[in-house]
Amino acid sequence: MPLFPKQFFALAWALGAAGCAFPRAGSPAFFEVTVGLDAADDDIGDGRCRSTLPSGACTLRAALQESNARTDSNTVRLGRRTHRLTLPDRLAVTHRVRVMGANTTETVIDGMDRGASVFVFDGGLAWVHDLTITRGGGPSEPRGGGISIRGGATVSLANVVIRDNEAFTGGGGIYVQNGSLILIDSSVSENRATGAFCGGIWLEAGTTLTMDRSTIEGNTSNRCGGIYNFGRITVTNSTISGNSSDSDSRGTGGIINIGTARLNNVTIYRNTTNAIVDPESSGGLLATAAATTSVSNTIIAGNSDGRAWRDCTGTVTSGGYNLIENAADCRLTGSAAGNITDRDPQLSPLALNFGGPTRSHLPASTSPAISAGHPQVGPGITPAGRCEVRDQARRIRQLTGDGRRCDIGSIEGR
Repeated sequence: MPLFPKQFFALAWALGAAGCAFPRAGSPAFFEVTVGLDAADDDIGDGRCRSTLPSGACTLRAALQESNARTDSNTVRLGRRTHRLTLPDRLAVTHRVRVMGANTTETVIDGMDRGASVFVFDGGLAWVHDLTITRGGGPSEPRGGGISIRGGATVSLANVVIRDNEAFTGGGGIYVQNGSLILIDSSVSENRATGAFCGGIWLEAGTTLTMDRSTIEGNTSNRCGGIYNFGRITVTNSTISGNSSDSDSRGTGGIINIGTARLNNVTIYRNTTNAIVDPESSGGLLATAAATTSVSNTIIAGNSDGRAWRDCTGTVTSGGYNLIENAADCRLTGSAAGNITDRDPQLSPLALNFGGPTRSHLPASTSPAISAGHPQVGPGITPAGRCEVRDQARRIRQLTGDGRRCDIGSIEGR
């Protein structure tokens, strides 16, 4: 059965999508893609997915074109195959649609490095799950090598891998110009951008990102590796790891926040920048002067500027119970309760721990993060900074140790 987590439905409900029942097989609004080749629909709007291929087989592009032409909700099922895009145009989505694969290994949408984004979501609402998007964009694609979101679209990705995509200016993996992005059980990895605005995800002002149980890893660009945020982001039970910025003048490996960022039970680890000494650079997290940045139950450690550890730069509001290995450049305000500094969190390399959907850094049994989080758990980020109910591997968080506390970071160490 395809993965479609309960929390994904809950978030979609909050966005007004839960009242929409997507069509099932047999419905006129259900399009079954039968081939991995790339061809347009032969008569857009006739209600049939029939491509211009000699066989008339239903392609991904043709199915989306027919979906866009309908006024109701639609479902596009891709099956277990690789869909290779060879036409120059992006896959456009302008209407309410569910795009469903089988899993991230067997359902792949391959942009073939042809110089254009894989998807552009322009208005409407899309649920995309159980597939991989790769090799989109290239040096000639200015923004959003894998996915570009605009026109107020809301795009929810569940169990999706965004890997090895490229853009010139930024947003190698995902670019959000105008709209909302939800990431659940997904990874954005090994994407790149030549310019300043991030290899992984770039969010413009007025946009939102809600991310849970997801990993941003190994993304690179000139100024920002993982996430460049001008909008509003909420990140829980997630890992930001191994991202890098290449410029020796200014840059941040993990997250640059210029807007509003709220992080709870997050691990920001082993990100790097080449910008030595620059006061507006950081290995892990840069909170600019105009930004609102709050963290709780979060590990920020092992991040460097190529010469020394540099975990956090700027003013950060603490909700308590954070482990920041080197807080020398971090002006912590708010609650100091339970905060730990100058300690190695003793994290293992990235792995699929406990069968979780995305890779995380497991703390050792001797880690100072163990049983050092908030003494309560509760849904979502609260003013009290309580731990999330479940961790990145979807396990219920436990209150353990003498103080009966959860673990700091994205995943429980037991």
